Amino acid sequence: MSCIKEEKKNDIHTHLFIEYIYKKHSLDQEYCLQANACFIKIGFHIRGFILNNSKGIGFYSFEYKIINDDEDDSYDADRKACFGSVFHSQNYKYNNFFIWIPYHKIQMVLKRRYFFRRQAIEIFTEDRKSFLFKLDSSKIQFFIDNIKFHMKQDIEDISIAYNKYDEKIGFVNKSNIFLELNMNFVANEKKFMNLKRIYEKWSKWEMSTLKLLMMLNIYGNRSYNDINQYPVFPWIITDYVSESLPNFDKKDFIRQMYKPMGMMDFTEESKERKENYELHWLEDEKDPDRDENYDRYGSHYSTSLYLTYYLVRVFPFSYIRIELQGKKFDDPNRLFNSLPNSFDCAISQKSDLRELIPEFFCFPEMFLNMNELNLGEIADTNGKMKLVQGVLMPLWAKKDPYYFIEKHRELLESAEINEKINEWFNIIFGSKQKGKEIGRASCRERV
Repeated sequence: MSCIKEEKKNDIHTHLFIEYIYKKHSLDQEYCLQANACFIKIGFHIRGFILNNSKGIGFYSFEYKIINDDEDDSYDADRKACFGSVFHSQNYKYNNFFIWIPYHKIQMVLKRRYFFRRQAIEIFTEDRKSFLFKLDSSKIQFFIDNIKFHMKQDIEDISIAYNKYDEKIGFVNKSNIFLELNMNFVANEKKFMNLKRIYEKWSKWEMSTLKLLMMLNIYGNRSYNDINQYPVFPWIITDYVSESLPNFDKKDFIRQMYKPMGMMDFTEESKERKENYELHWLEDEKDPDRDENYDRYGSHYSTSLYLTYYLVRVFPFSYIRIELQGKKFDDPNRLFNSLPNSFDCAISQKSDLRELIPEFFCFPEMFLNMNELNLGEIADTNGKMKLVQGVLMPLWAKKDPYYFIEKHRELLESAEINEKINEWFNIIFGSKQKGKEIGRASCRERV
C-alpha cells in the first residue's frame, strides 16, 4: 500500500515539474534521469526530486501536505533522532520551490558523504554558488556520468591521490572560475587532477595558502552547506594577549603545526591535558576488548556546536544556535565573548579541541553584534553587569576586528608559517589522520 502511495506522489510531482520546465524553458527534450532528492542547506533541507535533460539540472520541491501525510518518513526521523528540530524538512516554507542549473554554468561536481554515507553530490556554478543534493547512493555515479555526458565544456576528473589508490570524486571545468584556478598546470600525461599537483603549485608560491586550504576542504568532503562538515582552518599563532604583535623569533609564537590541539604542550595547562590524554590511552591499550581503530579524544576539532559558537552573531547561525541549545543562545558566559579566552580553552580544556573556520581570515563582521541580538549579560572586570556585544580582540589587534583579520591573514600567508603548515595538512587531511604515519610531506620551498 505504501509503495502505491509513493508512486502516486511521484507521478503527481513529475507531471507538475515537467509542466513547469516546459513553460519556463520551452524545452521539448525527454528527461534522462529522475530521482527523489533533498536539497540541503545549513540547518534544514527541502524534499523533492531532481531531474536532468540535455540542457540542465532541475530540482522541484514536494508539496508539504503530501510529505506531512507520509507516516513512514524515515529520512526525517533519522535526522530528528540525531540533531533536533533545526534539521527538519522545511517544505512548508518552500511549496513549489524550484532550482534550475544550466550545464554551461557548472564549474565542478563532487561526490559527498552526508550523514556518514556516500549519498550526496555538490554542484558548483560560475556565479560562486553551490548546491548540495542528497540522493539514493546507488544513483550517485550514474547521475554524475549523466551530467558529464550532456556537458559540452572541457572537463577533467578529480582524483584524491592516496598512497594505495586513486579515487575519482568528481570532475571540474579546466577553466574553473569558482576556484579562480587555471587548470592548465595539469600535466598532459594524466587525464585527471589530483591534490598532489595542487600542492606542488602551492609549494612554488603560485597559489595562496588560503586558497589551498579551501581546496583541501572542498576536496576533503567539507561544504558550506553542511553544518556537520563545515570547512576547517588551523589556529596558526599562540599569542593573543601581548600589547604588540610578537615577531617570529618569540618562542612558541607559531602554533605547533605537527600536533593536534589535544597534544599542545607549551603551557602548564596544555602539558597537564596532554599527560592526562596519554595516561588514558595507555590504560585503554590494556583493554583486550578495545577496537584497534578506537578514537583517542572525547570530542572533535570541528562540530556544529563549534561552528555556531563562532558565528552566533551571524544569521542563520544565530537561529541554529538557539535550536541546538534548547531554544536559547546558551549561558552568556559560555558564548564567544573573547578570542584570547577561546584559545586558552582550546589548549587546556579536556573536552575542547576546536580548530578555526575560514571566517577567521576573511570575515571581521563575525566578531561584531551588528544584528543587535540580545545575548544576555556578563560581569565585567569591576563586577558590573553589561550586555554581551562584540568579541574581545587581542590587545595587539587594537580592539579592531578589521585590523585583526588583516594581520591574521598576513600571518597565514607568511613564509615562516608556510614552512610549517604542511604538517597540519597531514593531520587533518593527509597521512596522519589515523593509524601509523605513512610519510612526511616536504616543507614549502623558500624563494
